[in-house]
Amino acid sequence: MTPELAGKRLGLLKEVVPGIERVAVFWEPIPAKTPDFRETRVAAQTLGLQLQPFEVRNRSDFRAAFTAATADRPDALLTLGSPTTVIYRAQIGRAATRCQGL
Repeated sequence: MTPELAGKRLGLLKEVVPGIERVAVFWEPIPAKTPDFRETRVAAQTLGLQLQPFEVRNRSDFRAAFTAATADRPDALLTLGSPTTVIYRAQIGRAATRCQGL
């Protein structure tokens, strides 16, 4: 994925989830992903979406992020592909389906 696709990802999400306002974003704060996150933030502002960013570096960060995201009740969850989010993609999917509000 390239940073230029951030707007398209969020635009498609907004089409699929009508009325969406808040999007939780799980991302790994590594140099290679910073441009993706920056473009995602710009795209969200353009689309009128509020981002709830959560930095994830390891398994325990995901637990804390899901707890915080669930409390904030976002309308959707977006993960930016990175080594950590790919490694834990199955766990992210299972946890997301169990969370109310996601």
